[in-house]
Amino acid sequence: MATTQSNMQLRIGILIVALTWFFFTGFQFIKSAFNIFDDPSRLFWVSLTDTAGTFGLGFRTMAALIAVLTILFFIAKKDLSKSELMMTIRWIILGEAVFMLALFPVIIWSFSTAFGGSSTIGLGSFIESTLPVFVESVIIPVVLFKLFLELNPNKPAKGPIKWGLITGTVYLFMFWLNNTGNWIGAIERKGIEYVTMYPEHILSFGVTTIGLLALTIYAAIYIVRATAAKTFELNFRKVGAIITLLGLYFLLNYVSWLFLGTDAKWSTWYAWLLGHNMDLWLLSLPVVGIPLMFTDRIMKMAGKKLTVLLYAIESAGAIFIGLFAAVYVAGISRLRDYVVFHSEPTIRLIMSIIGALLVALIILAFVIGLIMKRKE
Repeated sequence: MATTQSNMQLRIGILIVALTWFFFTGFQFIKSAFNIFDDPSRLFWVSLTDTAGTFGLGFRTMAALIAVLTILFFIAKKDLSKSELMMTIRWIILGEAVFMLALFPVIIWSFSTAFGGSSTIGLGSFIESTLPVFVESVIIPVVLFKLFLELNPNKPAKGPIKWGLITGTVYLFMFWLNNTGNWIGAIERKGIEYVTMYPEHILSFGVTTIGLLALTIYAAIYIVRATAAKTFELNFRKVGAIITLLGLYFLLNYVSWLFLGTDAKWSTWYAWLLGHNMDLWLLSLPVVGIPLMFTDRIMKMAGKKLTVLLYAIESAGAIFIGLFAAVYVAGISRLRDYVVFHSEPTIRLIMSIIGALLVALIILAFVIGLIMKRKE
């Protein structure tokens, strides 16, 4: 269990993540809706998939808003009853499931194009787009609906926890598949030297293809062992470590672009990461993952210095993530040009410095967590 201090840090961290999810997704929803009405002359399949995607984004935005309001209740110490909490989480899951299902027309479009004999559909396109979207629009909704059914206040807690962990692992697999596919697509267009010429691309390609896969396998092994045990107990430290590393993956890629990204390095990888990636808000996850890694005993062993470090991460995280959300949301003022204000030199410099500090603090806390685990 967490201490009173770390419990409050955890609640604040969850609120930061929920707010980031809401503002980032809300911006993407507004931008997508604007694009539909701004260009009525688009092809049928483009219009269909964009309209369905916008519909799904609307549901995800509502799910994020429900999450924000729920966390505000907890911050105000007006805790919901068990049945009310279960129903709230069910609505959030339902909104996310509809968002994922709304991607299914992309699958129909891909198969329609393939059977039509189009030369643009090949193995590269299948890996980059069709396969990841199949996982998103078919497999993930299945596990989400199973989790939805398990969330019953009259059932034992083991079921929802087990299927929550399974759902999280399926998401990890989807993130690996999606981002690896987009790296492969960039290499297919630019050549392998696009990776080997730049150290930051080597790092990004490595943590994408190997790091995310290793994290997915680790999560799957943990679930198998945890559910096979006679006494099922959720290991918050391991869950916190997984959440932290997933968020750090997105944060590291984003901060790397802030520092080193140029027009000459632009490719479909960056177009995906910064523009079409609906999950970039997950870079906020470490402000939840880090507090989960530290138990009562570790906090007492480490003393005040660890408390100061956790508050530093929370503060730097709130500032950086606030700027991240602001530069996207501010783009609403120039939807036609699709402007994100992190390209402005002054804003980019400030975000680069704070982002680098945040990454360093998160890595430091993560390492301390691993060391203290051995001493515990």
